[in-house]
Amino acid sequence: MLVWLSEVSDPVRSELIDRMERADRALVYAPIEGFYLSVPEMDREVSTTDTLKLLNSAWTKKGTAWAAKRWDALSQVIGAAISAISKKSLDTEDISGPAEQLLKSLKGESAHTARAILNKLVDFSRVFGFQGVTVLVDKLDETAATSNSAEATARLIYPLLAHIQLLEIEGFSWLMFLWNNLRSHFNGDKYPVRLDKIAHADITWSEENLLQMLENRIGFFSSKKLTFQDMFIPHVDVSVVAGQIISISQKSPRELIKVMDTVFREHDARGNAAPMAIDQTSLDAGQDKYSTQTIGEWYPKELLQQVLRVGKTNFINKDVQQIFKIGDQGARVKIKNWEDSGLVSKDGTAANDIGAKQAYKYVVADPRIARIIERRLDDVVGVAIVGGDEDE
Repeated sequence: MLVWLSEVSDPVRSELIDRMERADRALVYAPIEGFYLSVPEMDREVSTTDTLKLLNSAWTKKGTAWAAKRWDALSQVIGAAISAISKKSLDTEDISGPAEQLLKSLKGESAHTARAILNKLVDFSRVFGFQGVTVLVDKLDETAATSNSAEATARLIYPLLAHIQLLEIEGFSWLMFLWNNLRSHFNGDKYPVRLDKIAHADITWSEENLLQMLENRIGFFSSKKLTFQDMFIPHVDVSVVAGQIISISQKSPRELIKVMDTVFREHDARGNAAPMAIDQTSLDAGQDKYSTQTIGEWYPKELLQQVLRVGKTNFINKDVQQIFKIGDQGARVKIKNWEDSGLVSKDGTAANDIGAKQAYKYVVADPRIARIIERRLDDVVGVAIVGGDEDE
């Protein structure tokens, strides 16, 4: 808010500060004194720099672009804004008492403190003419606390989704972009969430839309002279190729672009040995390299290597027992960890040669891992544990 206040013109900033009521001044002064000025100056600079990066990526105002390049000048304006707020707050009448009381309430340990803080944040934003606050939440599965685990991600966000009151604050909204693997965890008994009470939607790209995106990009960068089909030699079945690369990209537009970029690079690396257009050799090399280079960014290394050791894209509990030299329960634990991370998923049942009871059948959920296994692209594929697994 201070960065935004520093970005507006001097007359606008002065008008905003001058028109604050006594309660507004206490509300604004308390968090500035308690949460901003109490932080070491170097930490404040780092925090404000991060804020500028966010504003520059989200806003199109000329002022934010100027602010990002003129840190020294911006620091002075922020200081002037704080000084103006403090002077206006304390010189006209003493608000230190109400401000101190408000600050204590924002640092309380009551069960209602969280809701009170968010309510006050909305009030804070409205002092400066905003309608309210929206919090954007993304990349929860990419933090150290979750490590690409769907179960850990569900556990992290569960307290918020389970307390509907925090989602019903007037003027305060949450917009979350969540991994689709979380749904199964929220439907269970461990982290029950009433999704029917929370507005939500599934965001997916169809194969047709993804292919159209590729056509548009190729058309743009070739000045509309080339199409997707023109990228390949005549003998390549373009419809089959499109299905393969869309599947391996997990139907993600960003990942699909990475796949094609890798294919182009691998084709170019072949030099004169390659035809002018992309052939099957370059397609295979690109998809292989994309699979091996990117898969480690999505899943914990230990769990990924365990699935690769199984050496099959379809398996049952008994296969895991044999590979890792462990018992039935140990295999169950491993498979459950793989499911939680999105590495594998249930795929019906299969006959069990031990008896009449059917065994759950599992399938490798990520096409990149399936490709690594099928084409033996990693030395660990199919390698059994010697002497039993310590995790049993």
